[in-house]
Amino acid sequence: MLILLILAAVIPSLILMIWFHKRDANPEPQAVLWKTAGLGVLAAIPVVAVVLFYNNRIEAIESPLWYGLMSAFFSAAIPEEFFKFIVLYFYAARLRDFDEPMDGVVYGVAASLGFATIENILYVTQSGFGVAILRAFTSVPAHALFGAVMGVFVGKARFPGERSRFFLFQALAWPTILHGLYDFPLMANSAAADRQFDGGVSGYLMLLVPAVIFGSSTWVRRKVKKLHSAQMTLKNTG
Repeated sequence: MLILLILAAVIPSLILMIWFHKRDANPEPQAVLWKTAGLGVLAAIPVVAVVLFYNNRIEAIESPLWYGLMSAFFSAAIPEEFFKFIVLYFYAARLRDFDEPMDGVVYGVAASLGFATIENILYVTQSGFGVAILRAFTSVPAHALFGAVMGVFVGKARFPGERSRFFLFQALAWPTILHGLYDFPLMANSAAADRQFDGGVSGYLMLLVPAVIFGSSTWVRRKVKKLHSAQMTLKNTG
């Protein structure tokens, strides 16, 4: 049973990794991709340390909305995206194989899915197949999309240009904002239920979850298509 649960937690990440890898006209070495994903797994260690530091302070917040907002950003989005950025920028972006903007997307997804996989294993082994199915269509794709967004901007910043610092800022800012907005209604709703908050949390707030996924996926698909087309143009004219 445990093996099946672990497989259910890992397979969504593998499928997404393969999908993004196939979009790359000049595929990256698999060994390097797996190492990037492995570093994404290790990024969970400092994230846990940050979360433990903030948890006591955040738990004292009575309002479910404020709790959800602070928890979404300070216990999830900020530390998770920061340490994924460390992996992408200070390891992957300095590789010899990172030689074109599309590589930022592929390595960004690898780092994010490495983290998402270990997180998913922890949730699924504790809560079962129902959670595995739910997360396969929500949080795991969300992590991949946030990694892709980060990778687009790191890919732009990696090569000489006047706006490289601005792109690096966006590489960290946009995934953090999207991640925080995604988690905010979920955490606020959970806090309202746990504390039996009168009136709960507005159902309209939950619309942020599909809105973030839809908006991110639309933007990422468009950028990936553009980067892939640029790769093919270079191949055909090279």
